[in-house]
Order: sequence, then structure tokens, then C-alpha cells
Amino acid sequence: MKGIFKAIPRENADFREILRPLFKQEDFRKYILDNVGNELIFTIDRSADKNEKIRMYSYFNGVVVPAYVKVKQDIGELISKADAILELKIMFLRDVYVDSKGEEHVYVKSQSDLTKPEYVLFLQQVLMYLEVEYGMLPPDSERYIEAKVSEDLKRVMWTVK
Repeated sequence: MKGIFKAIPRENADFREILRPLFKQEDFRKYILDNVGNELIFTIDRSADKNEKIRMYSYFNGVVVPAYVKVKQDIGELISKADAILELKIMFLRDVYVDSKGEEHVYVKSQSDLTKPEYVLFLQQVLMYLEVEYGMLPPDSERYIEAKVSEDLKRVMWTVK
């Protein structure tokens, strides 16, 4: 059984003070006591500030989508943020599945269902679309355009429609 416990060491603390937040956690103490006599392996990792996928999601919804709405408004199309998201998802996250009767059904993938590499590819497709169709790139788009995505994934995901 694996236990994951979080603690933030205080600056300039001695070793006991650093470990004190762990021992104050009832679950940590219980885990140790439940495993008396068993060899335990302790791995210490630094928590990430924010999950990269969450950052990409925030970038898409907070920067890319408003840029798309603005460029559509600039050409005379009134579009809501929700409609903009739906348009982009239909263009680049559309997929087909075959049911048990062999019938094909088209559906749109959810952003939350995408893996990190799939989300990077989705962002790349949207950014390339904005550049080619409207001659604009949202701020900070270079890091996503230049991100490395495997050729296999590109072959599977590339869906210019």
C-alpha cells in the first residue's frame, strides 16, 4: 500500500522541526504504526506548482479562446466564448467510433479526456489554424507551437477538417 503525505518545511528549521508537520498528520502516524515491522521506502518529491495540463487548459480558455472571439468579431461575426470553444473542438477534437453493429458515430472529445500530448497537439492545431486563417497568433503561443509531439500521435490526431 502506498501513502502520499504532504508537508512544507520551514526555512532555517532543524531536522526535527522539518519533520514535525508530517508527524502532526494523523494519517501519517497511522500509516507508520500500521506498518511496524515492514520495510518502508520513503520517496520525497517536490510538488509541482501547477499541473502542466491545467496550465494549457487555462491558456486555451483564458488566452486562445478570447483571441478567437476577437478575431471573429473583427470580421463581423458575433460569437460567444462557449460557441468559440465548441467550434474549435468540433474542428479539431472530432472523432469517430464504431459500435457493436458496425455503425460509425461522430463525437467530439472533451478537453478533460485528452492526455497531455494530445492537448499539446490540440493547441498546436488551433494556433496554426488561427495563423493560417486569420493571420494572428495569441500571446505566448510559440512554446506550444514548438512543443515536441511524437509523429505517431500527430498521425492519429491531425484532423484538419
